[in-house]
Amino acid sequence: MVKAEEIASRLQKAKRKGKGWMACCPAHDDSNPSLSIDDGDKGPVFRCFSGCDQNAVVDAVESLGFVIRKPKTNGHAYEHHEILNIGTLAAAKGLDAERISNDGCIDTPSGVGFRYFNAEGELVGTKVRKYLSGADRGFHWLAGSKPCLFGLDKLWRGIQNDSRIILCEGETDALTLWSHGFTAVALPGASMWRDEWAEHFPETSKVYVILEPDKGGLEVEAAIAKSPLKERAYFIRMAKDAKDPSALHMALDPGAFTAKLDALIAKAEPAVVFRGLKGISLKDMQPHLSGFYVVKGLIPSKGQAWVLGSPGCGKTFFCTDLALHIAHKRPFRGKRVRGGLVVYVGAENAMSVERRFHTAARHNGFTHDAPLELTPGPLDLKDTDSVQFLVDFVKASEAKHGQPCVAVFIDTLSRAGGGKEDAEHFSAVLTGMDRLRDETGSTVIVIHHLGKDTERGGRGHSSLLGGVDSEITCTEEGDNKIATITKNRDGEEGERLAFRLNRVIIGNDDDGDEVTTCVVDHLDANTIMPTKRPNGKAQAQLLTELERRVEAGDVGTWTEGDLREIAREIGQHKATARTAVLGLKQLGYFLPTIGGSKLAFTPAIPPKGGKG
Repeated sequence: MVKAEEIASRLQKAKRKGKGWMACCPAHDDSNPSLSIDDGDKGPVFRCFSGCDQNAVVDAVESLGFVIRKPKTNGHAYEHHEILNIGTLAAAKGLDAERISNDGCIDTPSGVGFRYFNAEGELVGTKVRKYLSGADRGFHWLAGSKPCLFGLDKLWRGIQNDSRIILCEGETDALTLWSHGFTAVALPGASMWRDEWAEHFPETSKVYVILEPDKGGLEVEAAIAKSPLKERAYFIRMAKDAKDPSALHMALDPGAFTAKLDALIAKAEPAVVFRGLKGISLKDMQPHLSGFYVVKGLIPSKGQAWVLGSPGCGKTFFCTDLALHIAHKRPFRGKRVRGGLVVYVGAENAMSVERRFHTAARHNGFTHDAPLELTPGPLDLKDTDSVQFLVDFVKASEAKHGQPCVAVFIDTLSRAGGGKEDAEHFSAVLTGMDRLRDETGSTVIVIHHLGKDTERGGRGHSSLLGGVDSEITCTEEGDNKIATITKNRDGEEGERLAFRLNRVIIGNDDDGDEVTTCVVDHLDANTIMPTKRPNGKAQAQLLTELERRVEAGDVGTWTEGDLREIAREIGQHKATARTAVLGLKQLGYFLPTIGGSKLAFTPAIPPKGGKG
């Protein structure tokens, strides 16, 4: 068995690294050692950090006189297949052999050679593909090659007929695109983009970048998004069942490829979504007096809303009730509704949500033909493909119902990629939510679990609350549920929406047992008195002071500003005063009245469970 040290001794610039060796790779023109060589159980293990194929490395090492028996990488033996030629490649890819020969391909003793020419038409390198298939297809560069963009010599001729330029990953993709008349160049490898290559693309041309649904596609996207091309680049995201132009060509009937690719180009998204700042002069500013809400005073238009609550508080029932009112354009709790299509992502338990919608519609007299669509997902807000699937579903639903989507419910955040609680994780989640809102024009309404400290709001990183337009917190008070508006960017906070869940038998299962669910019955929150004294020190201090003032003859009607000022007068800081007022409202200690709010009970008659 050949040892790593023996092989390293025959390679340039070899040196020890740990238990193995580093040396210049013999499979490409290497001046900076990029090949690691280690002793494995069944032979040497190679890894070229410049991206050379494993079979190509083995071929190059064997050309030095070594016999490598069953070499392996990551536990897999190298595969050996019939040497590839142009005829076999053309047949496998549905291309014309004579044409791809004219486009620069040649047969070599070690496989098909893809010849790379610079912009002046000079041959600068040849990349060889040894095998048609297998985990290792034997890609390697001939000695002296200097990689550039494949098809660079055809670029200027191509744009005379079609100014659109397609940038793809593989040589066979470029050959396929050329056969259909598209102007295209290919990267020599997914991770091999160089910023200096941007100068080859005319400033007047749009560059459409093929992104394959794999790690390589992510590398290409990251490189182009920060390259000099970014202002002119548009991303085409390929599907998994046709991951590149070659696969798309093979999957379609003859003649359908051009129309399909034109459609993908039309849907391509800018590499840079926000290309600069846009401003508006004071004289052109408008008050925007209409179209700013989905549910007035509760759910804004084209924003983000959160419904929070501990398990069992009724938050999902609250949201299904809300969704039905929006879809039917029916006033919700006395609030005006600008309704429309509603999409509900039941990622936590879609079957249970479906049962709730079906029962609630019958119980409350809703029709079943309202524009409401339920999908079980899956959804991961951190994943761009997953968000795109939901965007596509929303647009398909709009086409189905013939009206725009106004609200997308996500039930729950933890089942839609929001399980971790670090800043980087939630930043990715918020980016997905922003994209969903921007691309659908809908308000995104997220159901989220309360954190361990319920007074601090939703579980997770503090960055969540900053981007929220509306926050509704669901709590339990005995048999009753209370949904309190705990944040409202453009409206009042502290309003309590009371409801009760009534059990309903909807039928029997296959075993004859009853199947039940609950429906929402609205209650008047003004009739529900607080059941406990506040636990927080600041809340208790403020409540005591308000009780003292009422007993001293104060009329007991205060605006929210008055309440915060009273809290400041007894020594509370600004933020603490705001939290104390909001906390007492959420516990039900205030009733709305003309001119502000008043205590929900007379101090001489404490609430049930309170202290006199």
